[in-house]
Amino acid sequence: MKKGWKIFWLTCGITLVVGIALLGIGLGMGATMEIVKERAPIKETYSPNIQESYQGIRELDLDIATGEIKILKAPKEQQEITVETQKISKNLKFKCYEEEGVLNITTNKKVWNWIYARNHAQDAKIYIYIPEGYKLEEVDMNLSAGSIYIEDIHTEDLDIDVDAGEVQVESFLTNDLTMNCDMGLIEALGKTLGDADLESGVGEINFTAIGNEKDYNYDLNCDIGSIVCGEREFTEIGSEYQIENQSDKTMSIECGVGEVNVQFQAEQS
Repeated sequence: MKKGWKIFWLTCGITLVVGIALLGIGLGMGATMEIVKERAPIKETYSPNIQESYQGIRELDLDIATGEIKILKAPKEQQEITVETQKISKNLKFKCYEEEGVLNITTNKKVWNWIYARNHAQDAKIYIYIPEGYKLEEVDMNLSAGSIYIEDIHTEDLDIDVDAGEVQVESFLTNDLTMNCDMGLIEALGKTLGDADLESGVGEINFTAIGNEKDYNYDLNCDIGSIVCGEREFTEIGSEYQIENQSDKTMSIECGVGEVNVQFQAEQS
């Protein structure tokens, strides 16, 4: 390697080390994003708040970069899904529209970085009101940062994909369940009538399944993380397990370096 390139890469390395050290010192002295906002305020413009209702919705598709999303129960007699928003930055390019029975709610993922996300996640709020007992065919959620709270949801197919955000589901009923957590956290309680597919990268999934442990066959794959399923724990590196309970539904669990915890709760009559 030429001498000039050696100097260049050495300079880059030194700059990186110094930058990390200064960041650590700043955090250690109590620096926060709120202080940064006060010292160097950024003028933020927001999209107009909306309150819109939709009828005949069969599917719900969320693709969210950052923000606080709450899916709440509405009165059963309402029979329409309502969306309300507050303080959503124009930079997020928020869209909410219905297309052939699919309600799409999206924000632009290309514009955010971790500083922006932390700075604005608490500002952007989306409320989705679904009538109690309303059954959807499919619910697909993709969350990069921020949080999603679900009070209750009933769907044939429930798919939750989290990058670095947090999802909390108080109650659900679905035929087929898919939960994928890269770096964030998913906590869910609900009943699955069919198969369940859980996958964690370096994140954490805590799932309380309504029913009994023997309601499922199991296909488990654990790299260097931890899988807890009922009373059993699987932590052996690079291990695979197949458990046959003569059931007509299967729970597949794959864990990289994170954690997947599955517990069971008896169904109340």
